[in-house]
Amino acid sequence: MMNKENTTEEIIKRLDDLGKYLSNEHNNNCDQEVCLDAIDKIKSLERWKNDLLSGMYVNCVYCGYRYGPKENTPVSMAEILKEHIEHCPEHPMSKLKLTNEEFDKQHKELIQKIKTLDDLLTSFKKTLCSFKDKIN
Repeated sequence: MMNKENTTEEIIKRLDDLGKYLSNEHNNNCDQEVCLDAIDKIKSLERWKNDLLSGMYVNCVYCGYRYGPKENTPVSMAEILKEHIEHCPEHPMSKLKLTNEEFDKQHKELIQKIKTLDDLLTSFKKTLCSFKDKIN
C-alpha cells in the first residue's frame, strides 16, 4: 500500500504528463489554456489535501495559501492567517475590505463635492444680495 506522499507525487506526475500532452501543438481536442489552468489548480488542491492530511501546514480555505511546517511555524498561526486574509484575492473578508475602502473614498469625494456646492451656493446668495441692494 502506498503512503499519502507517494500517491500525491504519482498524481502530480500524471497531471504533469497530461499537461505536456495538452501542450503538444498537434492536440486540438480542447481549449489548451483552460485545461492547463485546471491541471495547475488540481495539482495545487492535491498538494493542499496532502498538507491537511499530514498536519504540517496551515492553509487558507479560499486560495490554498499555506504556512508551515510545524518546526518553522510561530506560536500564533492565527496572526499569520489574519495577515494573509487581508490580502487574499479569493477571501470574502479581503473583498469586503476593498469594497469598504472604495465606499469610504467615494463618501469622502461626495462630502467634498457637497462642501464645494455649499460654498458656491453661499457665494451665489451673497452676489444675489449685492445685486438686490444695487437695484434698490
